[in-house]
Amino acid sequence: MAIKTNLKSMAPRRQVYKREITLLSHGYNNPKAWPNGKLTVYPWDNAIDQWLVDNVRKLDKQQLVYGLLRNCCDLNGGAVEDFVVDEINVVLLVSRAIATEGKILYTSVCPYCGLKKPEQIQVPDELEKIGEKSADYVGFDTVTLPECADVVSLRPLLVKDEQMILSRTDEKRRSITDSELRTVMRVVTINDSKPETLEELVTWERALSPGDVKFLEDKGREITPHLNTNIPHICDNADCGKKFVQPLNFDQEFFR
Repeated sequence: MAIKTNLKSMAPRRQVYKREITLLSHGYNNPKAWPNGKLTVYPWDNAIDQWLVDNVRKLDKQQLVYGLLRNCCDLNGGAVEDFVVDEINVVLLVSRAIATEGKILYTSVCPYCGLKKPEQIQVPDELEKIGEKSADYVGFDTVTLPECADVVSLRPLLVKDEQMILSRTDEKRRSITDSELRTVMRVVTINDSKPETLEELVTWERALSPGDVKFLEDKGREITPHLNTNIPHICDNADCGKKFVQPLNFDQEFFR
């Protein structure tokens, strides 16, 4: 006997509830696959949950995230390696939120009095956009270091950069730390001159003043397209009322 249902369509939910978003990078890193940053995101469902269960013990954290990205969106012929590293979270957040009308549910915890409160936020609309690029972005931003006055072109890091950083041997990590390598790999030019080797870049970075290094690190994060997942709150406890920031953590609870 044929089933009786109130559904108006038997089309798969993956197609019915998919959502098109515009990446903050506007797809500059692969305009053919993501023209003007357009990307189709699929709803997070039991199939993705099952993929996660099947792979959580097989893959390291980074490979798990890259696999989730492949499952949560239509890469349209693009490669995960071309993705801006910090934009992956945008896709995961939107995919997760489709089932709850675009909202992410979380619990805020006041660090001063311990008050816990269920919260929700619309994503990506109610999260602060950082480092958003225009459709004609050339692939780098230019900053001037405050102390030495070097004019430096910086680019966002892509997944392929992060893969290279994390695949290094322990010996190479001892000579150049991951954080230091992330900082220098963003550098495209210095005073319109291109460094010939990574060692040359590291020597330059290590000669900078502490103030210039911090400025370079801060600007590197600022020019990277991503959503600010640190959400400002004011405690509802009348005896407290203090301001605090609640991070949206991509932890086990988020992926549950």
